[in-house]
Amino acid sequence: MVAVSIIAILVGLALPAVQQAREASRRLACLSNLKQLGVATNNYAQAHGCMPLINWSFNAATGQAGTLSAQVSMLPFLECEQVYSSMNFSRPTAAEIIGGRSRFSTRPDPANGTAAVTVISVLLCPSDPMGSTHHEFAGANYRTNMGTMQPPRQPGSPPGEGLNGAFYMGRSVGLAEFTDGLSTTVAFSEKPRGKRDVEGFSIFTGFWMHESMLYSTPEELIATCYDTMSLSLYQNDVGNIWMLPFYRFTFYNHVASPNMAVPDCIGAWNSGDPAMGNGLFTARSYHPSGVNAIFADGHASFVGNGTVLAVWRALGTRNGGEAVEAPAGGY
Repeated sequence: MVAVSIIAILVGLALPAVQQAREASRRLACLSNLKQLGVATNNYAQAHGCMPLINWSFNAATGQAGTLSAQVSMLPFLECEQVYSSMNFSRPTAAEIIGGRSRFSTRPDPANGTAAVTVISVLLCPSDPMGSTHHEFAGANYRTNMGTMQPPRQPGSPPGEGLNGAFYMGRSVGLAEFTDGLSTTVAFSEKPRGKRDVEGFSIFTGFWMHESMLYSTPEELIATCYDTMSLSLYQNDVGNIWMLPFYRFTFYNHVASPNMAVPDCIGAWNSGDPAMGNGLFTARSYHPSGVNAIFADGHASFVGNGTVLAVWRALGTRNGGEAVEAPAGGY
C-alpha cells in the first residue's frame, strides 16, 4: 500500500511536468508555423513588391462579392499550389440578398467548396484543442494584423479601423509604407478557432454583436465591450474558414493586449454578420502567458500577456511613428 501510494504521488508530480513539456513543444511548433508564414510573406513581397492582398470588391449589378483572405494570396508561397489552382477566382464568394439589400456571405461560393474544406496545416496551431478538425470548413489560427483604431474624421462618424496595420482590406500594402520598420510591425498573430454548436460564450472563440454600441476611441471600445454580454447576441465559431477575410475569420487587431480579459465584440458601425472591419478582436491563444507573433520582416517571437498596451499597439501599426523595439525571444 505504501509503495502504491508513493507511485501515485510520483505520477501526480510527473504529469504536470509532462504536460508542460508537451505544451512547450507545441508552442515551438506554432512558432515554426508562423516562421513559415513569414518566409511566404517575404517571398510574396519579393515577387510582387507588397504584402499579400486581401481581396475586397463588390459588383452591384451582379450581386457578386469578391472577398478572399490574404491567406489565399499566399497559397503558392506555402507549397499549396494545387489548392490555389483549384480555385475559381471569378466567383470567390457569394453575396446574399436579404430584405432587398446585398450582404457579404459567411460562406464561400460553391465553386470553391472543395478548397474551402482543404486543411492547410501551416495555418493551424497545435495547441488549439480543435486540432485539424473543422466544423464545416477548414479553419485558421493565424490572422492578419489590421492595426489599431484612429479617431473619427468628424464627430458622429465611425472611427478609422483597419487602416494602419500590416494589411489593408481591398489593396496590397507596399513595403515603403512601413515607415515604423518591418521588424517592429506584427504581420500575423493567433486566435483559437471555435464551432457553432458550443453552448455558452467563450472568450477565446466568440464575439458579441450590439446594434446600439457606438464608440470613438480604443478605450471606449474596450469599456463598452465589457457591457455587451447581457445586451446582445454572440457567435462562437470564429476562425472556421481560412478562405474568407473579416474579423470573424482571419483578422485581428491591436486595440487590446494579448489575451486581455474583455470579450471581443462589434458595435453599431457593423452590427451584422459577418463581423467585418470594426470592433475588438484580440490576439489570443491557449499557450500559457501570451501569444506567438510573426513580424513583417519574417522573425517570430512570443509576446507575453503582460506586454504594455502602448507597446502592443505600437507593434500593431506600420506608420504610427512610435519608437519601440520588438520583443526579445523566438527566432
